[in-house]
Amino acid sequence: MNSAPGSPAKRVKPRLVAVRFTKAQFMALSLRERELLIRLGLAQNDVLMIQRMWGAIYYRNPKTVWATEAHAVQQVALLLILVGKLFEALEVFRLYFNSQPFSRTYLAKFDDRQKSAVSVLKRALGSGEILAAIRNDFAFHYHKTGHLSRFMRSWPDDRLLTLYLGDPDANTLSAYASEPFLRALMRRTRRRTPTAALRYIQNSAAQVIGAFNTFISAIQVLAIREMLKGQIQPEEIAVNDDEFQPHDQFGIPFFAGLPSRPPRSVRRELKQLREAQRVT
Repeated sequence: MNSAPGSPAKRVKPRLVAVRFTKAQFMALSLRERELLIRLGLAQNDVLMIQRMWGAIYYRNPKTVWATEAHAVQQVALLLILVGKLFEALEVFRLYFNSQPFSRTYLAKFDDRQKSAVSVLKRALGSGEILAAIRNDFAFHYHKTGHLSRFMRSWPDDRLLTLYLGDPDANTLSAYASEPFLRALMRRTRRRTPTAALRYIQNSAAQVIGAFNTFISAIQVLAIREMLKGQIQPEEIAVNDDEFQPHDQFGIPFFAGLPSRPPRSVRRELKQLREAQRVT
């Protein structure tokens, strides 16, 4: 039965399965296979963690101008970091699998869906692809190719720009800086609005993340079968009720509050900030 409108969604426990192997079994793999598995595991940990954090920022409903601006700035920042990290994960795929002779042994055992995932990853590696451009010009570097202020030339002279000074510093928000940055992003993605540009980036990343997870799963399952000689005994893990939340029911607040009594050093900095605000 579907939930009534406005009622909270039913909490469905995630499934968690542990597969265990010894160090000796792992070291029995070739050096290249071991390095591939370790680096793929690290890349997947990072990408999925940042993706989860981005979801916690995405599923929010700002109701004021300042919360809306915080939402936009935080969402863009984390989405671009996710894309940059995803491109680095593609480099792991390129260096430790796609360019290695042993990859043919694995590919011969892949099904059609897994081979299709490999094709998606290969296309995403192209230097002209959007993920590479985002990584190089927007995510891990502060847009070195051109002057961002040029995107402000067409704006009216009396257009208001905003800088929010936060107490604590975590709430400081340079909303004015994000506007020309988004215009540069629109030009690079050839989209007419910031929303369209971000949606295009989000969809591009989602396709590659899906392919990356399919590829990693295929590699891990084949390696585990080899290590355990086909004798896989997965262990069901019972996740406690206080250890999970539905992905659309947890979020990061727009602003951070102060602890009940901040440390002395923090109190001193807050005092100096308040004095500076009185002067201005």
